[in-house]
Amino acid sequence: MSLLIQNCTLRGREGLWDVYCEGKSIAAIGQGLDRKADTTIDAKGNLLVPAFIDPHIHLDKVNILDTVRKNVSGTLTEAIEIIWDRKKTYTDEDVIERAGAVLDLALMNGTLAMRTHVDIDTIGGLKPLNGVLALRERYRDRMTLQLVAFPQEGILKDPGCDVLMEEAMKMGCDIVGGMPANENNPDDSRAHVKFCFDLAEKYNADIDMHVDETDDPFYRTLEMVADETIKRGWHGRVTAGHTCALAAYDDHYAAYVIDKVARAGIHMITNPVTNLMLQGRLDKQPIRRGITRVKELLEAGVNVSFGQDCVNDTFYP
Repeated sequence: MSLLIQNCTLRGREGLWDVYCEGKSIAAIGQGLDRKADTTIDAKGNLLVPAFIDPHIHLDKVNILDTVRKNVSGTLTEAIEIIWDRKKTYTDEDVIERAGAVLDLALMNGTLAMRTHVDIDTIGGLKPLNGVLALRERYRDRMTLQLVAFPQEGILKDPGCDVLMEEAMKMGCDIVGGMPANENNPDDSRAHVKFCFDLAEKYNADIDMHVDETDDPFYRTLEMVADETIKRGWHGRVTAGHTCALAAYDDHYAAYVIDKVARAGIHMITNPVTNLMLQGRLDKQPIRRGITRVKELLEAGVNVSFGQDCVNDTFYP
């Protein structure tokens, strides 16, 4: 299949351009291209950009706001608790209907790939994953979906979750997730990190963890993740999402951790729309914004991406 897009505005180039595609690849870019194509589109001077990627979203949770009680405190903790009962009722069609609406909207706005975290715990079992797997199959010709097995309730804190995590990888999850701050103590957080790396090594998978999504500067699991990445040689294969506590650290410790993150080749994802909503809820003035240190990370050479995270749920209504 071939496609010719004519009269495009391209970033960094003067005038109007034509772009010719064969299959899934761009075969030629030029002005006044003389190519026959199966489909020809006149862009009429509009901007042509590569497809967008959303690196962090929770498709199993989207569009549940009208079916659950209100998050009165507006905090992350209450948002998680509200979902406990709702996820027990998930069905494949329920997830496809709710998440499909989000995928349709994303497609219309130029997003062709998403990385979605899927709750894996003893509360909902594998129901969320079953629904998202069905969703991926339904949309496989239109949207590339990467699935992250996400132990939101902790691993040691949620006995039996370790077994479900392995089952999730067998069922088709692409990436090992984690949330080491959601354990009872630092030793358990380290064990959580170790388990995730063990599982990733077993399945030769990348890792994408929710890390220190809190305003509390005493949560320091980002350093644990960086240390384990370096120890295992998993450079370039680990992503840390949120890392809100990094903004609450004193400058000296923050610089120390950022240096480790850079040496480990960890990718960072910040989710401003959600964390601006959730963080700082219990603060009096000055109220913390809850966004990680994006500028300092970029200056250190760390790859930083921005994700949507949540849509019409208890986290981001």
